[in-house]
Amino acid sequence: MGFDRREFLVSSGVAAVGLTVALPKRAGAITVSPPWYERVRRWGQINISEPDARDFDIGWWRRYWKATGTQGMLLNAAGVVAYYPTNVPFLPRSTFLAGRDLFGDLAKVCRDDGIALVARLRYKIGDDNKALLAAHPDWASVDSQGRPGNPCMNGPFIYDYWPKILKEIATDYKPDGFSISGWGANYEICYCPTCTSLFRQKTGQTLPKSADWNDQVYRTWVEWNSDQVVAMWDFQNAVTRRYGGADCLWIGQLVGTVAARDSRKIADRAKMLMLDHQFRSEGESLAENSTAGKIFNGLMGWSRPVAAAQSLYFGRLASAPLVETQAYIHAAVAGGLVPWWHTISAYNEDKRRYDIVGPVYDWHRKNEPYLFDRKPVATVGVVWSEVNNLYFGRDSIGPNVVEPWSGMVDALTHARIPFVALHADHIDRDAHGLRVLILPNLAAMTQQQVASIRKFVADGGALLATGQTSLRDRFGDPLEDFALADLFKAHALPEARTNGPAQRPDSGMDGGAFTARQAMKVPAGHEPDRITSAYFPRCELIRKARIHPGNPSLCQERYGIPFWLDSTGLTSLCWAAISTAYRPHPVPKCSRSMYRRRPSRQRTHG
Repeated sequence: MGFDRREFLVSSGVAAVGLTVALPKRAGAITVSPPWYERVRRWGQINISEPDARDFDIGWWRRYWKATGTQGMLLNAAGVVAYYPTNVPFLPRSTFLAGRDLFGDLAKVCRDDGIALVARLRYKIGDDNKALLAAHPDWASVDSQGRPGNPCMNGPFIYDYWPKILKEIATDYKPDGFSISGWGANYEICYCPTCTSLFRQKTGQTLPKSADWNDQVYRTWVEWNSDQVVAMWDFQNAVTRRYGGADCLWIGQLVGTVAARDSRKIADRAKMLMLDHQFRSEGESLAENSTAGKIFNGLMGWSRPVAAAQSLYFGRLASAPLVETQAYIHAAVAGGLVPWWHTISAYNEDKRRYDIVGPVYDWHRKNEPYLFDRKPVATVGVVWSEVNNLYFGRDSIGPNVVEPWSGMVDALTHARIPFVALHADHIDRDAHGLRVLILPNLAAMTQQQVASIRKFVADGGALLATGQTSLRDRFGDPLEDFALADLFKAHALPEARTNGPAQRPDSGMDGGAFTARQAMKVPAGHEPDRITSAYFPRCELIRKARIHPGNPSLCQERYGIPFWLDSTGLTSLCWAAISTAYRPHPVPKCSRSMYRRRPSRQRTHG
């Protein structure tokens, strides 16, 4: 029996927050407690290349998995080619199989050795499968010029064709789950007949002509497209759970950064996440991997597993540096991530990569009781949100969102101040126990997010905000004043509202588009107090979450960067470029952007 889009929509209610389908278990399946995705503590992956279909040395790899203590494996089943004798049309078998069922052999070995098997897939057409595209041109996405691209996530390729492949693999080989890189999520406007029809049915409008953030129709499309991404995730999970059992998860691999799209919605419904986050980018520290763990474990409530890949290769053919790669894996573990080594091809001339995993996984196994079921003890939360990423970041998410976020995180790391990453929609859920919330250029905010910040401060929490925080609505349009102006005890001047988020950041701003002198006006009667500066690592506001109470003060340094402290000592607005001390920026020495008041003789609080 097939499983189509209509049946899924009727049975599951795709608009619901989470997948609610009551799916039958596979006949004869044995319920395992805990399920595989909670049981596996150390993952591995071989991204099989076509010659491996002929040359894969299963015996060698069995010994390697046992020696390293690897408990779960991601192994290629299908994508550009199939590594098993498929009967699905237009899915070519690897020409190197020569009658061999490589995936079947690997599935049997994993079952015999007690290793969880996740079938690795890749959803892609185009040059990789010209015959399929020629036979079904309506399966491809279409750009504004009518040119076909990768498969449309709303079309028959995803909802009709791939369920046949998932069913074949699930029923014939019984993998524990599926993991997909390049899983089909599309954030470009698709003008194929399916998208044109679905968008009109949902909104009564035609698709926007271009990506224009000031166009209400485009904004409607952005929200609709986000719902479609989640609908695809839910549908694929419904298929794999129908044919593979209740715990047969379909997991699309996410980019492990704060800029990842739809990560909160996906985390809300996922039992496990997998991050395709294999190595640090140029200019990033090893600690960035730990931060990725904080972001996605935070989304999962620190209660569901998040695994992150670490590549053992460099440039695919060469081995990665041993010490750095081991340190990168340790950084992942420090952020609460489940380690997951990854290599290209089952055979490599440069075999130094195979020496990386053993010592790290041996240490991990010995310390396993201390590395899981943990809760953060940090009292500082750095807040982010996809609303701000989208509608303030727009086409300049780097300078407007990522750099202020990364700069603040790097500053905290250099200062050795523990912190967690906190989604703005989860403040009410997860901010208990935190003493300080930091809002790095969190310009676009929903009314509920603003209300959550107010409640946090009313309950005694401290607040540090930078850049244009709360100066824009949830669609990135400028407000008349900061939504949190009463907490900041500062107000936006008209000049601050005339600059759009896509403009080049001013050298005196933390990713924003206007200077501090343009941004604020001081309440009448308040003059700047004499201050003494402190480098960020000595920032007592964050370390102690309180400063000496007294009259409001506005501190200003030579770059014209004010730092506002309210009369309770609990709320501050900092327009300094925190990120400039730790990220490339033309303004020098902006690590001197955090200030404390000169202690007075009447001081009674620490």
